[in-house]
Amino acid sequence: MPKFSIIIPTYKHLSDCLIPCCESLIKYTDLTDFEVIIASNGCGDDGTREYIESLGGPFKLLWIEEQAGYTISTSRGIGMSKGEYVILLNNDCIFKEQPKNQWVDILIEPFTKDEKVAITGPML
Repeated sequence: MPKFSIIIPTYKHLSDCLIPCCESLIKYTDLTDFEVIIASNGCGDDGTREYIESLGGPFKLLWIEEQAGYTISTSRGIGMSKGEYVILLNNDCIFKEQPKNQWVDILIEPFTKDEKVAITGPML
């Protein structure tokens, strides 16, 4: 079972958003203990299915035929996730240069300091 589940909802925008997002995620994250669920809602035949399937490994495709919107696609992605921690990531996020997993460590740090913490987010 993975420790982290990253949910990325997407609606079209394969080449200008999703591919750069996934490439930066791969570059700046050690995906050994991750699953990455791409919740494709209404993407049709824009190439999203083929791209995600080509990534293999921790990348999983949640295919929603109709345009379901952010809330439904994210909720369905969370529903199929198996990680201890769930990270919601928009498909237009591109990580800046950093050591591998630094962004994850920043998100996890508050959980290690206070057992009452239930959710975290970035400051920048």
